Amino acid sequence: MTSNYSTPRTERKESIDAVKGFAIFAVVVGHVIANFFDSWSNTLQEEPVVMYWWRLIYSFHMPLMMFVSGYLFLSSRVLTDNPFKVWLHKIQPLIFPFMLMGLVLYLLRGSKDSYWYLRTLGEFVTIQLIYEHLRKKFHFSWIGDFIWLVFTWYISAILLGKCYTIPYFNFIVDIQHFQWVWIYFCIGVMFRRYNVFGLLAFKNSESLFLLLFSIYCIYTIGGGKNVLLVFSQIAIVCIIIAIFQAFNQYRSESLVMQAFKYMGKHTLEIYIIHGFFLFKMPEIGSFISSKCLSLPAPLTGLSIEILVAIILSLINVAMSAAVYEPLKAFPLIYRLFLGRDVSKK
Repeated sequence: MTSNYSTPRTERKESIDAVKGFAIFAVVVGHVIANFFDSWSNTLQEEPVVMYWWRLIYSFHMPLMMFVSGYLFLSSRVLTDNPFKVWLHKIQPLIFPFMLMGLVLYLLRGSKDSYWYLRTLGEFVTIQLIYEHLRKKFHFSWIGDFIWLVFTWYISAILLGKCYTIPYFNFIVDIQHFQWVWIYFCIGVMFRRYNVFGLLAFKNSESLFLLLFSIYCIYTIGGGKNVLLVFSQIAIVCIIIAIFQAFNQYRSESLVMQAFKYMGKHTLEIYIIHGFFLFKMPEIGSFISSKCLSLPAPLTGLSIEILVAIILSLINVAMSAAVYEPLKAFPLIYRLFLGRDVSKK
């Protein structure tokens, strides 16, 4: 089997759109599950079994989003154009929605830092552009890239944690999310640069990597065990590879695939708007809790949780689309609040 990630842009874009759509839908499902409970953090501590799907989704959904962002970062424009022009081009779709929609959501719901992904991605883009400029100037080889990857892991895993004690440092750098997902953005860049998916395109590769991630989940999420950070990161990279390879190999025109491709073309809009349609549903949470904690029927509660979450997430995405689709008639508003240039879609 050959990989289509090095083939022309039009063919590659469809499979990546599907991956992006799956990733943003996982984000919505995770947020919907959290809103089943009055306090998801207390529920996670006191009744962890009812948060099984939430923990599973949160183990990979934002790393997957950042990996895709890193994978798509490395374009011909990044490699050839003026770095400052590229930075402006990439940062504008992030900064305006972060400020404007962040203010709107704060005034309506009191939510703070709801759009951290936009801020953090902007920081990653800025740092990576600096690295790409230095790489071109000093002719870094794969050895330089490997050193950069190790440096990224070391900074995000160790040194940033020590910056919590520095006054106001967290206002400048998003320490929490740097530690969580910076490495996946950089790995995404490296996968694109060296066509790693092409090297991993052997038969049933997605099954192997999914199996490795499943073993990790059984040991950690199911068994309540802890592992070294590097092992958890390797496991997450395994599920990312499995998802990419699965969508690459099993392309189809099914309704599900079409839905993922549509969502993949509107990930930014869905991410920005879906928070307005998240509602607390403690009645559902209480019912799920009672079923999950009942020894004869734990699978019943878990099945209800994921089924209801998927249905409500589909409704959420549809309501989000009902907002952003009409706004395409107002390009300036669309660009300022949703980050997209409608004329280029």
